[in-house]
Amino acid sequence: MAKFFTYSLLAAALGFASPAFADDAATPALTFTVDRAAVESKMVFQISATDGATIQVDWGDGVLKDVTIADYNAAGYVFTEVDGTIAGTSIKVYAPDASKINYLSADWTQADDADAKIKGINVSQLAGLKELILDNNNIGSLDISKCVALTTLRASDNRLTSLTFGENPNLKTVTVSNNFNVTSGSLNSGAGNNQVLAADWSKLPELSSLNVAANLYSELGWSDTFDISKNTKLATLNINGCGISELDLTPFTSLKTLNAQWNSLEKADLSGMMANGAAVYLNHNNLLSVKLPDTSASKMTRLNLADNNLTFETLPTPGMTKVAANYVYAPQAVINNTLNGKNIVDFSNLAKVGETATVFTWESNGKTVEGIYNEDNGTFTFCEAGEYVCKMTNAAFPSLTLSTTAVTVGQSEVWPRMLFSFIVAPEAAGKTMTLNISTTDKQSVQVDWGNGTLSNPVETKNYETDWEYGTPTGKVAGTNVTVYGSDPTTINKLDLAWDKEAGAETKILSANLSKLSGMDDLTVASNALTSLDLTGNAALAKLYINGNNISDIRFPENCALTRIEAQNTAEAGENDLFKVDLSKATKLNYLVINFNNKNSEATTINLENNTELATLMATDCNLETIDVSKLAKLAQLTVNNNNLETVDVSQMNEKGRLFAMNNKISSLVLPAKLATLNVSNNKLTFETLPSTSIATNYTYNNQKPMVVTAAEGKVDLSSQAMVDNVETVYVWTSGTEEIKDFSVMNGLFTFTKSAEKAVCTMTNAMLPKLSLTTVPVDITVEGSAVEEIEATDNCEAEYFNLQGVKVSGNEPGIYIRRQGNKTSKVIVK
Repeated sequence: MAKFFTYSLLAAALGFASPAFADDAATPALTFTVDRAAVESKMVFQISATDGATIQVDWGDGVLKDVTIADYNAAGYVFTEVDGTIAGTSIKVYAPDASKINYLSADWTQADDADAKIKGINVSQLAGLKELILDNNNIGSLDISKCVALTTLRASDNRLTSLTFGENPNLKTVTVSNNFNVTSGSLNSGAGNNQVLAADWSKLPELSSLNVAANLYSELGWSDTFDISKNTKLATLNINGCGISELDLTPFTSLKTLNAQWNSLEKADLSGMMANGAAVYLNHNNLLSVKLPDTSASKMTRLNLADNNLTFETLPTPGMTKVAANYVYAPQAVINNTLNGKNIVDFSNLAKVGETATVFTWESNGKTVEGIYNEDNGTFTFCEAGEYVCKMTNAAFPSLTLSTTAVTVGQSEVWPRMLFSFIVAPEAAGKTMTLNISTTDKQSVQVDWGNGTLSNPVETKNYETDWEYGTPTGKVAGTNVTVYGSDPTTINKLDLAWDKEAGAETKILSANLSKLSGMDDLTVASNALTSLDLTGNAALAKLYINGNNISDIRFPENCALTRIEAQNTAEAGENDLFKVDLSKATKLNYLVINFNNKNSEATTINLENNTELATLMATDCNLETIDVSKLAKLAQLTVNNNNLETVDVSQMNEKGRLFAMNNKISSLVLPAKLATLNVSNNKLTFETLPSTSIATNYTYNNQKPMVVTAAEGKVDLSSQAMVDNVETVYVWTSGTEEIKDFSVMNGLFTFTKSAEKAVCTMTNAMLPKLSLTTVPVDITVEGSAVEEIEATDNCEAEYFNLQGVKVSGNEPGIYIRRQGNKTSKVIVK
């Protein structure tokens, strides 16, 4: 509300014969105390009373001066400004009813005389006082215990060492701060020295705003505490510059604004705060951890966590917009950089923020150094003596660079360079493992089997020339096994396949092979890997991962892989390359993924970028479709035991091989000639099978029974009647009995008698290894003209070929002979 001032000053002479003097027995409504130096200084205060009143002021000389004051609640925000010249050290104010005084402001301003600061005040008679403002004075103690109506107290920049509350059930706002500079962390010129943290705040049940900035925790007595745990309605709390090291903030579920800069807090739990619109300033503390309110539904307005001991690991929710509209988290304190062991610095806890990797940069004498340490997921083992500082950045916190103190590595602490490492289960301890390592320089390697101790050196071999590996062997002593040597780039072949004799516990769970940039052949078969990072293995050409559980592979740019074998068996292995993006492996020409996709989560596999593929084996993969049309160099496709309905390998040349047995194939798209074709146990027929000239090695037997239907006593098998102009032979049976009661014309059968579960068996000399059958079919004939004709032995015999065409029957062959109502199959030789 706007403030309006009324000035009601008593003139020196208003017609009275003599001035009025204070009665020593009367109780003043209000008393101010000042220093002797204040005498003859001007003093100003503002006051208001309910319904207005005439008060009397004794400026210290016993003379009463009448002043008519307004009621600041009556119209707008109106109160009366009273001024006078101080005549003594005690200024008293008398009122007809002290309980009606509802507003008092006696704050000192720069416009006031320098000596006119109040050093004491008695407001014990002001039971109706609602607002009390006493900023910038020299008050040493303040008792407001009798001010039961008080809602607002401001007494910043005084000299308070005592603040007494009583029954103050309405007091909601208390400001007793000192003038603190949040930029420099020090008091501003002219600031007060309030020290009232030890006040009994529990007597203020309705307190919603508290400002005690720069009241020092260190000034508390040995038995005193700063306890605001009962003030659970606090919405605004300012404890800037108090030097507080510990404060439980969890009770404050209504808290919306927290100013706690320049303290010594090591943790802050704000999970009970209301996130929507909240503003939190916790910069310049010693925070190691912080918990924020739930920001999933609404953001905080501002969050400042700068200048603490927070890191990528402990900073809350990365991303500038996820927790607050304005999120300040930089800078942070320098991280203490200590050696863990002889020459190891462990920053593994800072290696990632979610899935975003941290970039570590080491410097010596202000210059970036590389190649002088081994890195394993944020753990650094130094290989050269020196003094080093690390700087860390992470894209999740783009404004922050973490720095460390310097670490000194002595010459005696230097280890060889890390070559690679892997992790096994704790149960592997005590088991013997053998590693197979080939290097071009035949360097010696040493193994830390998990206890931080290096084994004796073992000389490696070059498999390319020696046809054998170096085989360091030892007992596992921990979960992290690390191999050291002189140069990781000279490892050309590495075989870490699981050895059954070593026990299932020794299966590798994960591996760090990032430094092996020269490795061209890797075998990690039959382990328990779920993912594989090959981004550092640009030279890798052959990868054998059979029998693992891999569904995630990260390939390098310019990937050199030409061969991947990742098959499982029906009983072992859960590799699933259907979940792996193979598009970067553009040079791949040999891929084996048998028994992948065991859970049938995919129905096909995308290989459109793998145009160099010559061999693809994908048996038992629950495939429903496969598109290899872009694989112009495809020479072998093995897709046995899937659910394919068609296969198109028309791009293959005459040396091509297709294995597609045990599918649901009913059509094929093939070139004119193949070397090998196996399409047995599908749904192919004489009509859809290629001729025997298609391939030198051609397997087509055991096709699934054809589905046929019978209608009005007729079954149509005309599609199977001819193969390359050679007639098909049909034989009908029902159970063990042959059926002969029909006529046939070009494979269209017309039955003269009903038959149950009739099956037709078809053979054709052009596809001699296939006996094609139909599914059983029930044939129903309504009546029969043949049955009504009386059989006569004297009737002329007629002959029909197996296609139902009437012939003479004189040529050698198999015929149907009909005489009267009798039909039989005959052979003419």
